[in-house]
Amino acid sequence: MVRRRRYLAAITGIAFAAAASLGVTGGTAAGAPLELQRGQPSPPAPSDSASEELDQQLDEYQPPQGQDSSAFQDQSTGVEDPEQEYVASYLTAVMRSTDQYWTTYFEAIGKEEPTFIYAIPTPDRSVKSDCLPDPVQHNFPNAFFCPIDIGTDANGVRYTGSIVLPVTTFKDMWTGKILGSNRSPQYKGDFAAAAIAAHERGHEVQDELMKQFNLPDITQAGKRIKEKELIADCFSGNWSNHAYYQNYLSGTDKEEAVSALAAIADYQPEGPDPHGSQDERIAAFNLGYDTGDPRECIYKYWVTVQWQ
Repeated sequence: MVRRRRYLAAITGIAFAAAASLGVTGGTAAGAPLELQRGQPSPPAPSDSASEELDQQLDEYQPPQGQDSSAFQDQSTGVEDPEQEYVASYLTAVMRSTDQYWTTYFEAIGKEEPTFIYAIPTPDRSVKSDCLPDPVQHNFPNAFFCPIDIGTDANGVRYTGSIVLPVTTFKDMWTGKILGSNRSPQYKGDFAAAAIAAHERGHEVQDELMKQFNLPDITQAGKRIKEKELIADCFSGNWSNHAYYQNYLSGTDKEEAVSALAAIADYQPEGPDPHGSQDERIAAFNLGYDTGDPRECIYKYWVTVQWQ
């Protein structure tokens, strides 16, 4: 364990506030995996400005693409269809909302705004990421954050770190196919895709915290441990709390999120790329969702720091 008392003042000194707005239905999970109870997360304190509702952004699809790196080079592979364009627009709206949420958080703790790029591979556009040897196709069976991708937007602004969300892979989540898992989720729908996209954004947030606070990575003997994934689940829950109070969640959205994470939980406790059991993944998401406080995620899952 690494003792880092100096981190406490900056990360824990401010209770991050998201926008408060009531009137929709959420849920909490308790007990055994997928034993769900209806409820709502704890309300965060009001912030000075509320983000736009995601559904107002669904007709806009223009994700930034890198220009000065091998990352994010377009390669023609097919044609786009209306359903895939809608999914891409949905994911774009989610990414914009996570950006508003986490930008406000980093401003609240006195740190620099996170900078990242995201890409959505489609049938007519594959994506080259420096984390993989081959271009990522629209049906690549995973989503990921790559910390070494570099891109430049139309204004010449340089970004480091990318999130890659293959459109067909996310389209399949609407019907309960979660990243190739053989488990059938109890709840199916669009918010499964939103929560997993927010999980990948959670990895980018972790990378930003490492850089800006000089924190040690969440690894053990140089290998990934499950807490590295569980903190991203928890951060996904933080953003979902924010989305709830923006009146974006409805019906079984929250249950779709935890069902999706349970579907891709570890089959074996000690695998080569541990992500946590069903119980652990649901508990991590719920901690972020129920508290709306990134500090709770950091305290519990950043295990390479002894928080006091």
